[in-house]
Amino acid sequence: MGLFNWFKPKEVIRNSEGSWWFDVLNGKSNYEKLTEEQRMRYMLTNPALAKVISMNCDIFSLGKIKRVDGESDAFTEFLKRPNKFQTLRQFLWSYRFYTMYGNAFLKHNSSIVNSPNNQIYILDSSKVEFDNGLGDVLDKMIYSSASFKDLQRQTITYTYNDGSQKDIPLGELLVFSDLSNNTGNWYKGASRIDALYKVLSNNEKLLNAKGINLDFVGKFLVSGTFDPAKDLGSFAGMQNIEKEDIQRKIMGSDAVTPIKASVDIRRFVDDLAKLRLDESYVNDLLVIGDMFSIPKELIGALIEGSTYENQEKALSRHISYSEMPKAQDLLEGITNHFGLNPDDYEMTWDELPFMQEDENVRSEVNERNIRTLREMLSLGVNMDDAKEFLGLPELNIDYNEEEETITDDSRAEEEIRSEDEGGDSQEESEGGSN
Repeated sequence: MGLFNWFKPKEVIRNSEGSWWFDVLNGKSNYEKLTEEQRMRYMLTNPALAKVISMNCDIFSLGKIKRVDGESDAFTEFLKRPNKFQTLRQFLWSYRFYTMYGNAFLKHNSSIVNSPNNQIYILDSSKVEFDNGLGDVLDKMIYSSASFKDLQRQTITYTYNDGSQKDIPLGELLVFSDLSNNTGNWYKGASRIDALYKVLSNNEKLLNAKGINLDFVGKFLVSGTFDPAKDLGSFAGMQNIEKEDIQRKIMGSDAVTPIKASVDIRRFVDDLAKLRLDESYVNDLLVIGDMFSIPKELIGALIEGSTYENQEKALSRHISYSEMPKAQDLLEGITNHFGLNPDDYEMTWDELPFMQEDENVRSEVNERNIRTLREMLSLGVNMDDAKEFLGLPELNIDYNEEEETITDDSRAEEEIRSEDEGGDSQEESEGGSN
């Protein structure tokens, strides 16, 4: 069965004049969910979707996983080489690729992080199959630990390229879904690509149409007096020797070709730009990117007016709101599996230039807040009220009311004091010179 059902009349009505009316589209969706193979084919062969996916995966793989305190431990060392074939960056790339596919299935073989043979593999999600019987029970609510353990012993079927299959217990899988995993199968969420099936189908038709028109751009129609109503049919009456003579003269290398009568040459496609196929492709690309929350500024090569500054801000915003949630899902899943506290670890992009710029902006904001807080306290504003006003209720400050000074251990406060002292010294120096 194809991706779409053929349009079939929903209702047939005959009016008072005897005419027949066929209700083809009645507002109900004729949506058909993509198969696993079809979804993977789109991801690997559709240029618009492949661009969006590769961009997101590249951005995500630039992140670093580390302890919040900056120390190294067995978990961070393990992630440097999570399996025999992938580094951390490749592992993160694959994880983001398959979450965009719909689901990332991580196969582990140990719950001890420093086990010598501990490895985690990311399965090809298109090769994961849930048997019908298993699928019927994976939407049920389970309350007892015993029932959950029984479910964890159930297996999915994983098919290799050579056709051989492996049964993998659910208890050996960590599953991360792009959308909610509460759509009928706790171990398999829905995919955004299914929502794009019409856009992707139209985009492929668009690319095929451009290829066909490009073929016709190189073809010409030659006649003495160009009249489509007459001359087009006259080709059927031409002798082969006449056709060959015209083709030989038109395609020949001679700069001058003497003829007895004027010849009219027309292209089959006069103006490819009028079809606006490239513009339609860009529009499809933007729709696909928007589906995955990618700001249009990041597709800057195709968008006019996108500046470098706008791209940097958009990239920072995209990481904060789209990539960090997926990173947090991954950290929580893996650390919980190994019995670790997920709050002890973080995935950051702070080493990237645009994120450092954001850090500088945050530092400037903190400095202004400290100055404002000091001024408010000097005016007699209550400490708690001042911190609440500035949105700093958890800021730990030791304030000496008699000396009207703030003692803060933060680096921002130290920088402020240094600046104040430097400014005073400069003023004294200038006064002495005068």
